[in-house]
Amino acid sequence: MPRRSGRLFAARLPNDRTKEIGVALEKISKNRTPAAGRHYLMKGKLSTHVLDIQNGGPAAGLSVALWRLEQGERVLLKDVVTNFEGRTDEPLLDSSEMQAGEYELVFQVGAYFGTEPEKVIS
Repeated sequence: MPRRSGRLFAARLPNDRTKEIGVALEKISKNRTPAAGRHYLMKGKLSTHVLDIQNGGPAAGLSVALWRLEQGERVLLKDVVTNFEGRTDEPLLDSSEMQAGEYELVFQVGAYFGTEPEKVIS
């Protein structure tokens, strides 16, 4: 018998992107709707760890941009470069900046590889 989380996932497969975002935001904000212009602060932080599987190690020196999507517009929040461990030196968002919303992380892999990665011939 499938686990409960598997059944819940299967039930959500027909949902479109807009519905899924709405469900996620509702769960994040615990079914509370903030007053106009206000956001609920959240605990935790946002970070990333990027691995270069082509070269078998951390993706050091990779540019990463964090965008927040607000009313159909993209707003750049941070533009950082990964360190020697493939991580950012500071969180992309700390607990004082965490808000329920829609975000986008953009990894500049083209610039990281210099060109398109080499194709492996098997």
